[in-house]
Amino acid sequence: MKLSVKDDYTLPDIMHYLGTETSLLNDGRYRTTPDILQLIVDNSVESFLEVNTDDSHVCEVVEAVFHDIKTQCTDHLPKGSGYVKHNSLDMIYFDNINSFDDMTDKLNEWLPKVKSGGIVVGYDPTRFTGTVGSFLAVSNYCDIHNIVPESCVVNPMVYWFTK
Repeated sequence: MKLSVKDDYTLPDIMHYLGTETSLLNDGRYRTTPDILQLIVDNSVESFLEVNTDDSHVCEVVEAVFHDIKTQCTDHLPKGSGYVKHNSLDMIYFDNINSFDDMTDKLNEWLPKVKSGGIVVGYDPTRFTGTVGSFLAVSNYCDIHNIVPESCVVNPMVYWFTK
């Protein structure tokens, strides 16, 4: 299913649709998107990368809504390719990485690519269940770097922090 956005929709229209309509459809595929779109607007994001894109459509929505943002989607960083340069991303979104080890690896692999002051966003459905998941790895990273992660407004399973 491909999302198409008409030019006459406003961002609040799109966010309302994604937040209330599609969270009940598509097995909730767009459930994180309203918060991410709001973070993009609030932080004047010009470059966006989504990591772990198997079943997510956030990058697709960002491309459809913000035609001037450079977007990339990937599952892993190709070795030695210069695919994404250090300090080049305004925002990175980690989707549904559920294990501590996987998230620790992704943070080590991708956070050097985010600019100082850039936004790191993630989705972890285990965040409030006490299950050892990716948010524990994020919390560990934030503790080491004296950062306090925030919860998003629409979906509290979406966390974010400024690098």
